[in-house]
Amino acid sequence: MNPAPTARRRLFVLLTVAGLWVFAEAASWLVLTLADGVSADGGVSTLSEAHRAILTRFVEGDRPSHVAHSPTLGWTASPGAQGEYRICRYGLRSEADRRPELPAGRVRIATFGDSFTFGAEVNGLLTFQEVLMRLRPDLEVLNFGVPGYGPDQAYLRFLAERPLWRPDVVVLGFMTENFNRVVNTFRPFYLPQTGLPFAKPRFLLAADGLELVPNPLPDLRDYRRLLERPGPVLERLAEHDFYARGWARPRLWGRLPTVRLVRRALRLWPGESTSALAAAAAGADHEGVEITRRLFDRFHLEAEAAGSTPVILLFPRQQDIGLYRRGQPVPYSPLIDHLEVRTYSYVDLLGALGDRPESPRELADPHFTPRAHAYAAVEILRHLQREGWVPAGEVPPGVRAELARALAASDSYSRLDPATRRWVQAQAERGLDAVL
Repeated sequence: MNPAPTARRRLFVLLTVAGLWVFAEAASWLVLTLADGVSADGGVSTLSEAHRAILTRFVEGDRPSHVAHSPTLGWTASPGAQGEYRICRYGLRSEADRRPELPAGRVRIATFGDSFTFGAEVNGLLTFQEVLMRLRPDLEVLNFGVPGYGPDQAYLRFLAERPLWRPDVVVLGFMTENFNRVVNTFRPFYLPQTGLPFAKPRFLLAADGLELVPNPLPDLRDYRRLLERPGPVLERLAEHDFYARGWARPRLWGRLPTVRLVRRALRLWPGESTSALAAAAAGADHEGVEITRRLFDRFHLEAEAAGSTPVILLFPRQQDIGLYRRGQPVPYSPLIDHLEVRTYSYVDLLGALGDRPESPRELADPHFTPRAHAYAAVEILRHLQREGWVPAGEVPPGVRAELARALAASDSYSRLDPATRRWVQAQAERGLDAVL
């Protein structure tokens, strides 16, 4: 028997397998790279090029117009910003200057939360805070929301701001996806394509409640070190980050792109309890859900101790409105159960939006639209009056028409033709008549 053909076949098979392996590795590397994120070339050993570029500009002073570094909170609204969003000198979003001294005859309401509280993608005059003040000129409603915040950061900001502003009513906003943010310390671990590649504080569950893990990068010099030697800094950031558990620095075969891609896919597999939101939606418990419950407890306790009335404000997502209309439970149902048991005051905007005729996308896309902000303002006002924290009062004449015109002329509809805008204005005015 001639051994030459057998040897050639073996060589052919070996080369074919090697070629397929090289192709698989190259394809996996490409997928990881295009997916962006921290680990395109090895666990948490490096930053993505996009995040490196953002952080380089950030430490050099070229920062997003409405975001600034915060030693304690990670990031915050940039005082004095005048770009896409107007931030007053005290670091809260406002179309007018705000001062700590409360004007005579006003009730002060302070709102804390993420981009839904902040009013992302909405004209500053159409956020629910501004609409509330139009509906009731005797209210001063302060917007301390910050894009990307978790309830932990919002709670910590409340603690920092309350001595200066001393609000009569303090509102802590919660949006469904916030479950995931309270177990995260470096935003790219959770959202690889985030435009806010910053570190943040978080709370750990402790026997007696919660234990604070301070912001691990409290100084801009820490970000310089992250840029210069990302590996050691990212390893330290991963210590208390739920989403970094699968990103630990790989060794030997674990560095292969195929292995890393499979690991990332498994983290996203629906059956894996990798996300607090997924766990809550499935009716399971998760540290993110329990941390949120305990944050609500601490917020309620601290607000009352400071002489303020605490209110939890629940923002549904577009998906939640769809679930509500199909008669299905929303993922934050465990929080409502907790609020009911504790008899905390809360406003769930799900019914106020879900019972409206507009499509879910017309109300949240993905943030609240101007119309949703108007409906939210009315629902919040009703709650405050029902509880007796805000005296009953008349809506000033012409406010319905004024708001309807503003809604029709808002950024969401500005590109429509005049006839369609008139129709939208009429619809908005009828909608406001129905809720006011």
